[in-house]
Amino acid sequence: MTRASSNSSAVNASGSDLSGATVLVAGAGLAGLTAAYDLAGMGAMVTVIERNSLSSKSGLCVVEERDMCMLSEARADAAPKTTPAVPGEAKWQQVVEPNAPLLFRFSAIRFNSHRIHYDRDYVTKVEKLPGLVVQSSLISQLLMEMCRREMPNRRMTNFDFQNLRSVYDTSGKVTLAGSPSADGREAKLWALNGEGKLSMLVTAKFA
Repeated sequence: MTRASSNSSAVNASGSDLSGATVLVAGAGLAGLTAAYDLAGMGAMVTVIERNSLSSKSGLCVVEERDMCMLSEARADAAPKTTPAVPGEAKWQQVVEPNAPLLFRFSAIRFNSHRIHYDRDYVTKVEKLPGLVVQSSLISQLLMEMCRREMPNRRMTNFDFQNLRSVYDTSGKVTLAGSPSADGREAKLWALNGEGKLSMLVTAKFA
């Protein structure tokens, strides 16, 4: 495995064929994402790690780590297309309509200016996607709020989610579901797109 840092100079791999290589990029700043994009284009499977922390006067409160995988189109097409099964029977369930105002407002509060979430002409005519892209961060936030609502007396200590496929507003309503463990220390949650396909898997842990 090759490691690249977003604080270092540009990766010197011009013209290289990195098919089959695995590269880890630490940092999702401009340099890190540019390096990841270039390395993925050369055939590497690139994982970008972004880590943020939030502290108060009492000390460290939250640590968020995101692992983003980037592949070339050829390598993505060759990857296995199997999707994990739904974890089990849902004890909690919520249906959400991912309409344009909701996506726009969520983008606004996160200062996310990417047009794929609110500009239908752009996303369908330029990006050639079937509809507005529902933010994975919105889906994960709604699942996190489901935990808070269903287990109000439990303190969440870990929230680990895996995005399995893109969700579009044109596919219909999104179903959010979850099921707690018998001891209440863990919950499995998931999201289904409007076609009933598994789109996100979550494991939440509680103190």
